[in-house]
Amino acid sequence: MKESQRDLFSPHPMARRTDHLSSHVAADKLEASGAAQSQRAEALALVTRWPGMSSKQLARLANVDRYRLGRRLPELLREGRVKAIKAGTREICWFPA
Repeated sequence: MKESQRDLFSPHPMARRTDHLSSHVAADKLEASGAAQSQRAEALALVTRWPGMSSKQLARLANVDRYRLGRRLPELLREGRVKAIKAGTREICWFPA
């Protein structure tokens, strides 16, 4: 498969089907380097340490990038390693699975 066809037929789970090819390439590099797995492990550790917090609260408590954490938490949700609960108009709160 050509690299230009990648986003049409086999998108990376970290990038949306509608994202540019560069997003898919970046996602592949993040996975290949092990950085994505390391970030997911860090996110899971934070949720385990402080269950029931939003990504914003977790980021503030741990002094980490909120947006990076916000990208990894849904990946952990898809893997079944965390649970997400949204009560009313509050932010999503994260719990270990």
